[in-house]
Amino acid sequence: MAGDALAKATPAALIAELDPPYEQFVGAVDRLSLQPLIDAVQRLFDEVIARLGHLDPRTLVAPLEREFQDVIGGLTAALDPAPLFAPLREAHGELRDTLDGIDIAATLRAVLGGLADMPHQMSSRLGQRLQGGLSGAVPVPVPGDGFRLGDVLRRWRCFSVRCGIGWRTCPEMPWNRRWPDLPRRQGVCAR
Repeated sequence: MAGDALAKATPAALIAELDPPYEQFVGAVDRLSLQPLIDAVQRLFDEVIARLGHLDPRTLVAPLEREFQDVIGGLTAALDPAPLFAPLREAHGELRDTLDGIDIAATLRAVLGGLADMPHQMSSRLGQRLQGGLSGAVPVPVPGDGFRLGDVLRRWRCFSVRCGIGWRTCPEMPWNRRWPDLPRRQGVCAR
């Protein structure tokens, strides 16, 4: 008996003995499927998502948002500054067109031409006036050098420039005679 038991204890005998119960267990596990459980959980999840979709704040606030946008649109249209500034824009455009039409070079040429001839005109008219006003024997002195516009402009420039230390640079101005230690630089009045 012990020999028979040992003869039956071979691996092939054990496999042959355990194979049928194992095949039954595997068949039972194959019949037990998780898909119905997964389908039930998926349906429950879909229902929860659908209910949460109805509670989405965007869908709850959408009617209020439409009304708010209508109110904002009305206020923006009522408070639009474009009609208020339309006359100013037109006037600015007309002014710009007028200024674009001015020939600056021709204007400056005319002004500078008149200024360049002014000393000669003043000297000659003054001489004519003096000669016409005097009757007689005394000869009228004629200026030898004449009037030069630079004589006036140089002093005017020294007087009018008041930025930085520019007003201190003219040696012909009275304050430069009183305070000789003021900083000097070569300026308009330097000859």
